Amino acid sequence: MNLIYHPITKGIFSVVSVFISGIFCSALVAEITNKNNIINWSIMYTKLSFYLIIITIAISILYNLFAVKQELDFRQTINNSFLDKFIKENGLNALADEVTVAIKNGDKSKLTDLLDMKELITKNLEAK
Repeated sequence: MNLIYHPITKGIFSVVSVFISGIFCSALVAEITNKNNIINWSIMYTKLSFYLIIITIAISILYNLFAVKQELDFRQTINNSFLDKFIKENGLNALADEVTVAIKNGDKSKLTDLLDMKELITKNLEAK
């Protein structure tokens, strides 16, 4: 997993982005407050700190979207590789045991299921 998406990095990024947003918000309030301590909201859009807040929020949203996508892709990869390994090691053996018991009991339809399953698994593993 990429270091930029590591849980510690995500935690640090969250703390830093909140801290920076707080500084920019305080700066904005200080810039739009006049000498009589009255806030003039109409000039908010003309101040640099307002746009820095917007940029900070946008960067935070983009980072978290990419981090979530990366985490989901990583989990899917782990799940797929685990399932492939499990099927290789245990799946066919367990299925073969089940088919053996079924054949002993006179049910030969399971043998076709086993051959179909083996073909399907082989095709999936070769595709990777």
